Amino acid sequence: MRAVFVNLSHPATPHVSSVRVPSFARAMARRGHQIVLITRTLDEEDPGVSGEELSQALDTHEWATPLHLAVKPKRAPLLGKLRAGDLARPWSRALTAWYFLRHGGVFHDWQEGARGLEQVLAGKFRPDVVWATFLPTDALVIARRIAERAGCPWFLDLKDAWSYRLPRGIRRLMVQRFKSAGGLTANSRFHGMQGERWFKREVATLYDGISDAFLNVKHGPTDDLFRIVLVGGTYGEKRLACFLEGIRAWLLTLPEEARASTRFTYAGSDSDAVRSMCARTGSLENLCDVEILGYLPLAQLADLCAGASVNAYLWLPSTFHHKLLELLVCGRPVIAFPGEHQEALALAEEFRGGLYVCHDEPELALRLSELWQRNGDRISDQAPGNFRTLGWDAKARILEGALHGWGGTAPPAEYLREAKETEGEK
Repeated sequence: MRAVFVNLSHPATPHVSSVRVPSFARAMARRGHQIVLITRTLDEEDPGVSGEELSQALDTHEWATPLHLAVKPKRAPLLGKLRAGDLARPWSRALTAWYFLRHGGVFHDWQEGARGLEQVLAGKFRPDVVWATFLPTDALVIARRIAERAGCPWFLDLKDAWSYRLPRGIRRLMVQRFKSAGGLTANSRFHGMQGERWFKREVATLYDGISDAFLNVKHGPTDDLFRIVLVGGTYGEKRLACFLEGIRAWLLTLPEEARASTRFTYAGSDSDAVRSMCARTGSLENLCDVEILGYLPLAQLADLCAGASVNAYLWLPSTFHHKLLELLVCGRPVIAFPGEHQEALALAEEFRGGLYVCHDEPELALRLSELWQRNGDRISDQAPGNFRTLGWDAKARILEGALHGWGGTAPPAEYLREAKETEGEK
């Protein structure tokens, strides 16, 4: 299969948005497919790929890995200010509506940068399929244009919720604009149900894979510290403040000498917000050791979480938190605050993982007290090998079936049945 995958974030971007599509691209290449991955350039200094360079690369590339095309956006200072939130609200709303209605998204500068490559891809690479992920909608615009030029189907992937991530007035219009998609995948049932609501068609669930860094990690604490590890986004000041207040309330129940053996660690892209809040929330830094690590490479993050006494993440109701699956395979207790969807609870139950949902500060303090009493207990009784069906290679088999099926080489019903059976393997 020759396929073009489209994702805004460069694979080296220190953000979760850079994980899903590049990981599937690598896994599909390992399965013998020729994959071209289109993203934005990592920074302004990167000149991007020209049409001539692409043509040469198509002649010489070794297809054991994806051919990565980093597209430099066209210069558009006003768009940069819009995305950075530097415009007054009336101007911001008007420009956002204009770019969606006229161009299909607010990364039009990236769309324009890709135009010079599309004819080369369609004429020389001749893809069988194109697969692009939302957000942003601009990835869908690029995918649709390439597919139209190449005369092949294109597929829409939902890694975000359609209702929550698009302005209210344009959601239905965007559905009409992208209804030519040959099929839809989603990284959870939560996002899939959003797609089914808006597109009026079945959406196939395609969970993210779990990296080998987590599947192969050594489990268990490395010392006598009680380590609370918070990972991922914090989604606003109020949610983070309540979580830290729950930790503080628990710490105040401990004797002073016991607090010396506790550590709170944060790993994620919101380091500045967490650092500031730790200093403001009742001086958490005066009650326990505080460690702010920032966004970590996967191997370091896996080691950190596997050695934690308890891992935690903050829940945002408008999305599905894939980090839960990575944390469950670490075999340590996992706290979700201040809630979770039923889908996550069901997944935790399937894998016999220790997911504890704490809805407020007192419940969090009580749960930490209980976990303190049994620090070091392994939660999941499954051997690491039993999680192999959660890896990227196993998930790529499902994606492969979807793209083949919707492309006309196998009935979609066969793919959907295989996907359901694979999700049920343990």
